[in-house]
Amino acid sequence: MAQYVDKAGETWTVDLDFGLIKQIQKETGVDFAAAMDGRGAGLSELLFAQDPGRLVAVLYVVCEAENKGLSPEEWARRFNGPAIEAASEALIEAVADFFPRSRVGRAIKERLPKAMAAMDERAIRELDARLDQAFSNWATGSPAPPA
Repeated sequence: MAQYVDKAGETWTVDLDFGLIKQIQKETGVDFAAAMDGRGAGLSELLFAQDPGRLVAVLYVVCEAENKGLSPEEWARRFNGPAIEAASEALIEAVADFFPRSRVGRAIKERLPKAMAAMDERAIRELDARLDQAFSNWATGSPAPPA
């Protein structure tokens, strides 16, 4: 079972089953079943933590049975950057473990981390280019180009 550690240092288990998938859909609007077969949108944003608020909401439902009575607000305060990243990775692992076809699940486990690393590298290159441009404009006194 997939696990992650939150900002407070507590370990949480992320284990999906069909009932939980339906509960997640009902409470957050995230439809894992539709997203997994290509009918739904938003799964990549969720798995790649591009929508941290939605990820935290989904994890609240997933971990609700063990969340020790935390309110949604208290729950959300347990997520900083490292916790969001760890939780996202745990959710990816749980999705892969849940997937009913083992070959597909293995492919998800093998390929998603590589895809995440490629996305990180691309984002870093884009950030570097923006920072280089901003520094160049600042150093030369040139106004920044319009956004």
